[in-house]
Amino acid sequence: MRTQTTPARAMLGAVALALTGLAAVSPPSLAAPARPHPPSAVTPGMNGQIVFASARDGDFEIYRMSADGSGQTRLTAVAGDDLDPTYSPDGRQILFTSQRDGNREIYRMDADGTDQTRLTASPADDHSPAWSPDGMSIVFTSQRDGNAEIYRMDADGTDQTRLTDNSALDFDATYSPDGLLIAFVSSRDGNQELYRMGTDGTSQSRLTFNNAADTAPAYSPNGTSIAFASNRDGNVEIYRILANGIGTTRLTNSPNPDDFPAYSPDSQQIVFASARDGGYEIYTMDDEGSDQVRVTINAAIDYAPSWGPAYAECQGRVATISGTNAGDTLVGTPGADVITGLGGSDTIDGRGGADIICGGSGTDVVSYANHDGAVIADLTGGTGDDGSEEDGPQGARDSIASDVEQLTGGNGDDTLTGSSIANTISGGPGDDRISGGVGNDTLSGATGDDIVHGDDGNDTLTGSSGDDDLNGGDGTDSATAGTGDDTLAGGDGADSLNGSSGDDVLSGGDADDTLSGGTGDDLLRGREGDDLLDGGPDGDTLVGGPGTDTVTYGNADVGGVVASIGAGTGDDGNVIDGPAGLRDTIHATVENLIGSSGKDTLTGNGLDNILNGGSGADSLYGLGGADLLQAADGIKDTKLDCGGDLDYPAQRDAIDPSAASCTGIEGTP
Repeated sequence: MRTQTTPARAMLGAVALALTGLAAVSPPSLAAPARPHPPSAVTPGMNGQIVFASARDGDFEIYRMSADGSGQTRLTAVAGDDLDPTYSPDGRQILFTSQRDGNREIYRMDADGTDQTRLTASPADDHSPAWSPDGMSIVFTSQRDGNAEIYRMDADGTDQTRLTDNSALDFDATYSPDGLLIAFVSSRDGNQELYRMGTDGTSQSRLTFNNAADTAPAYSPNGTSIAFASNRDGNVEIYRILANGIGTTRLTNSPNPDDFPAYSPDSQQIVFASARDGGYEIYTMDDEGSDQVRVTINAAIDYAPSWGPAYAECQGRVATISGTNAGDTLVGTPGADVITGLGGSDTIDGRGGADIICGGSGTDVVSYANHDGAVIADLTGGTGDDGSEEDGPQGARDSIASDVEQLTGGNGDDTLTGSSIANTISGGPGDDRISGGVGNDTLSGATGDDIVHGDDGNDTLTGSSGDDDLNGGDGTDSATAGTGDDTLAGGDGADSLNGSSGDDVLSGGDADDTLSGGTGDDLLRGREGDDLLDGGPDGDTLVGGPGTDTVTYGNADVGGVVASIGAGTGDDGNVIDGPAGLRDTIHATVENLIGSSGKDTLTGNGLDNILNGGSGADSLYGLGGADLLQAADGIKDTKLDCGGDLDYPAQRDAIDPSAASCTGIEGTP
């Protein structure tokens, strides 16, 4: 508690308590309790809020505001003065002194003013609380032993231990940011000076030496400096010294008192109270004393500011769970949380309750893997429409901000939707519906029969063990089936569609697509564009479209193939496609064939065909139309015959047999 009679004390009012016979008297019109110092926060950051005491409502009450003075909110409202607020290191709680019980005692409350809890119960006054940097301990001033001494207790009020013991006054205690030292004020050498000691009360040493009163020490969160108030130049002003006590710098110079300094979380600014405009108001300045700005304006007294730790906001709400600049895994509570990942690539699991979720920078994922109900969630920044019934009724569920890039479904039948940026969305068990939206998305189902649509953008779609429906939409997409009987569609753009072990249906779109059936009896339809069709093993049906389409056996690795365009059913391919009659069927809408590395027999139809035998001793038959036979592989082929109509010159090796009927048209198609 401050006991020196100064212009600041005269402006604030009478000191109600007499410490070892000392009392201050001032005009009743400005009557206010003396101010125990609220220490600065020790969590580095940028945008902490400020708590302070104000008499604007009659009694002194605790208020909170943003650093620019906006959003002033009353936190306490009881008979008796509430004073000396100071934020906890994590910003979730506030310590303060209250006279609601007759004498001054230490109280703690949540940062929104709820859960106000008494921590001390002494017949004498306890005041001036300050947190340790880890939030586990509290130092405070008590007069329980006759004069003001420094005590320490656990954060729940237990294990109260006396740290100083002398006949003079010791008060205004505050921890160093590293938690190893405590700075305080003592009058043991005649006048009030700054001292420091270990957290157990040992190694007490003096930091300032002058004939005036130095009070209200406040460490900078970076640990380099201590701001304090002093009347060494005749008026109470704000000064700064290095943490070891050297290098004094005056920061303010006004005709009326400047007092009660506290640092901002980033150590770049100082908040203080000043009577320069008639009554005490809250001001801020940078740590060199420049850019002094008034942030409260009212006819009553505002004083004793404490700058809280940096906090993150998510969708306009203060985050209750925050990540770091690294990649974090953040798990919510069963109730409503405000979760932000900040920097790094974070995984966020809100669990139950209506959570507000922001990703921050980095690539972040919201996971509903622990939800059993059907999840409806999108990444477009909706409000209250994300999650399942485990989060609340429809419209009062999670709110996922648009800075989240990735989404993981739960165990039910989920509906998951992306945003306009590149998203990664994964379904879980259940029959899920996944839509990527605009952007280059990576989308995948899991077990269950999933519907996965890429929409606009160049998307990558992957099925799983169910019978899935994968549709790339606009853009150059890649879709890969899972183990079920899947349906894949390319949409617009040059797409790559890949079947797997089931009996899949692959359909290209408007551009030049590549379709690979994989194992299983697949249906491949090229549709528009010049498409490349590879049925893979088993008996596939290969259908072209209006463009110039090609069926390839270039990936077949067992012997040669026998393939003809539109000549029969189940007679194309080789033994890996099944027994004769149950092999591939190449429709007449296909124009070109590519053989395998073995001995192939490829036959065109009456239209214009390009037949490429690949390596091996091949037999190529063009039949009708303007055909081109490609046999220049360095291996002697068996038969080259363009058939009727005018054809292009065959591309062959010197060792190949002559190409029958391959004349009449110069050049190549």
